[in-house]
Amino acid sequence: MIARRTRAVAVALAFALATPLSVRADDVSTPPAAAPRLQGKFIYIYSFLDVRESDFGPRFLDQIDAQLIADLKKGGAHAKVLRFKNSQTGQYYAFGRNVPMRGSMQTSDQVPVNETVRSNLSDEALAGANYRLIIFPSNFEQMGAGQVYQIRFVLIDCATNKTVWQTFYVGKHLTWWKNDEGAQGRAKKLTDEIVAKMTAAGYL
Repeated sequence: MIARRTRAVAVALAFALATPLSVRADDVSTPPAAAPRLQGKFIYIYSFLDVRESDFGPRFLDQIDAQLIADLKKGGAHAKVLRFKNSQTGQYYAFGRNVPMRGSMQTSDQVPVNETVRSNLSDEALAGANYRLIIFPSNFEQMGAGQVYQIRFVLIDCATNKTVWQTFYVGKHLTWWKNDEGAQGRAKKLTDEIVAKMTAAGYL
């Protein structure tokens, strides 16, 4: 019998977004009045999911990258993924600070999102990026053998540096042996939902 244990993990964004992290996932997927179509556009994806790689599992992250690129391609958009740990900033970043929070020790990381993007602007320009998509694990909780997590997606116009669309994905996973069990199916569920939201909003 697995002992029930709760561990909450909070990850803070080091850049300002238009809506607070406490907003529900289904409350923030509304686009502006005229949603820009992404067909024929290049989307530079910044994935910060690897700040929680040990929790999500490496195969799950690989599948998200591959399936998201494939799904966007089907919608007529081109994309490239840069993971935080592979960025100029992320290569020298120290993870994991234990801090007291509500009577228990929790892990809090202040991830330099703005700095990561700024240090990569030359590669964005080289790729001809029209939009950047920030993917960030805004909340993660480990409860015994179960995981509950919230991932934030923010689409930004590279020319104006303004957010044009954002949403959340809320996932759950019961871990029996290792964190990336059923990685392909779980990643497909995530990417299918995000692409469906983009399509419903008029982007794809």
